[in-house]
Order: sequence, then C-alpha cells, then structure tokens
Amino acid sequence: MAPKRQRAPTSPIERANRKTDEEFISDYLQPSVTPTSHPSSPAQPPPPPPKPWTPKWSHPKTGTKYAISLVQSGKLSEEDLKACFDLIKETSYDDYQNSKDKWQPRKKMEEMKSPDLRYVLVKEDGSNGSIRAFTSLMPTFEEGQPVVYCYEIHLKPELQG
Repeated sequence: MAPKRQRAPTSPIERANRKTDEEFISDYLQPSVTPTSHPSSPAQPPPPPPKPWTPKWSHPKTGTKYAISLVQSGKLSEEDLKACFDLIKETSYDDYQNSKDKWQPRKKMEEMKSPDLRYVLVKEDGSNGSIRAFTSLMPTFEEGQPVVYCYEIHLKPELQG
C-alpha cells in the first residue's frame, strides 16, 4: 500500500508551524533588508536598514558574548527546558504567587512544552553555555489575524535595563 500523502497546509499558522527553525528565522525573524524610500529631510535622515538575524550578540556595556538560537519546544533539551523554567521562577514567581491562580509548576511546565512554541535562547558563549535569557513565541491567531505571539520573555538581571 502506498503511503498517504501529507495534506498541504492551508492555514498560515499551519504553514508557519511546519517550518524548520532555519525557515522560520528566514521567513519571520529575519527582517527584510530591501531599501525603502523615505522623503529627504535634513532634520530626519532615513532610518538605518534593519540588521539581519545573527547567532551572536555582545552586550554593549560589558562586552560579554552570547550565542542566540531558535529551537522548537520538542527539540529543546531537558537541561535547557529546566533552565528556562528556573528563569521564569527566578524572575516571576512572586508575580504568579500574587495572581488569582498562584504559581503552578506542573501547569507551567506543560505550557512550556506546547508543540507549536519556539524558543529564542540567549546563552553565554563558552563551554558552560548557560541560558541567560529567553523568549517563547508561537504562531497563532489574534483577533482573526495570523500573528507570532510572544508568550514569555525572561532575562537574568545582568541583561535587564
């Protein structure tokens, strides 16, 4: 029996969720660098073109080097998932405790494993490569429009401010 053909995605969300991390970066996180026309004004020069996605970043004040990556939740290592969870707890535990639903670690961990979530990880360069910041995002519909929704953004204190 011949294998079934996979149905072509019809929704922009389905198409986005089927993309590899590299395709997702190229299509959604890599800004367009096509020139745009701006009226000439001596008071306001045209804005600089957007910078392309880069897997490296240096802190402008400290010079500390970081590696940046995009990872689908299902491909996130247990170590990285735990580091992200611990960072949420470190930065937001009190806020969760003061909310109506309180801090619910099992529920938070399940939410973090949602199959359509993707993580932008910021790791300190070097042999340790510990996570210093992350954001989680997911293609979804917001008010009927396809969007990439940011669910979480957490930074260690040295990256805040």
